[in-house]
Parts: sequence; C-alpha cells; structure tokens
Amino acid sequence: MFRAKRADRIKLIYFDGTGELTSVVVQAATELLREGAQLITCGCEYSIRYQEAVRDAVDVPVFLSSLLLAPSSSRCFPEAKR
Repeated sequence: MFRAKRADRIKLIYFDGTGELTSVVVQAATELLREGAQLITCGCEYSIRYQEAVRDAVDVPVFLSSLLLAPSSSRCFPEAKR
C-alpha cells in the first residue's frame, strides 16, 4: 500500500505553523490502516516532525524517519569507537 500526499507549497513542509500538514499526514496514516497496513513508514527525513502525531493516532509501529535509528545505531560500534 502506498499513499502520496502533495503539499501545495514546499514552505508548508518545513514551516507548518498551522498544523495543516500534520493533519494531512495523520489522515493518510489512518487511511492506510483501514486498508490493512501493519506498519507506517516514510522516506523523507523531514517527516520526523510528524512522528509523534502519527504514532499517537494509530495503533501500529510508526517509523517516519531513519533518524529514529540514530540512538540504537551506536550499539553497532565497538565501545572504543562510540
């Protein structure tokens, strides 16, 4: 399943002070759930700003940015290189 949402202005993605895009992202996630999705993910690092809103709106795992892996990735390195 795939859901693409287009922002009318690129500025809205970075400076969404109104919450307008947050509601669009949450709506897309809930639509995917209704279609049977068992995981929500996204390929844009800037989507990290919607992580909490989507996570709180759905009952499946949500990974909207690979930045979420940063804390656990340090465990991949030897202690001396952390």
